[in-house]
Amino acid sequence: MGLFPETADGAVDPRAVEAALLKMHELLTVLHTRVGETGYLAAGHFTFADAQLTSTLAALRLFLRVCRALAANPQLTTYMLQHAERSSVVSTAPWSSGTKVTLAII
Repeated sequence: MGLFPETADGAVDPRAVEAALLKMHELLTVLHTRVGETGYLAAGHFTFADAQLTSTLAALRLFLRVCRALAANPQLTTYMLQHAERSSVVSTAPWSSGTKVTLAII
């Protein structure tokens, strides 16, 4: 089984993808509002919640449609790029192959 449920012929189910993207957009909007208040998710300083969210966003940015959704939420994008500069993120991001976290919008 792939990232999304598959149809009977083994193809990705486009309805499942669209449903997941709709929910993701809603969640990104909530996160955008929250991190815009303080620059952090749960407190006025970097916490475990920020570490979890930063690593999740860094991995999600690899999906083009998620990248576009992130770009539509500038406070969340700023949050992600700011925290991606942390040495702990740079040194432990296996999906980045040592490259700087960026948003590639096509």
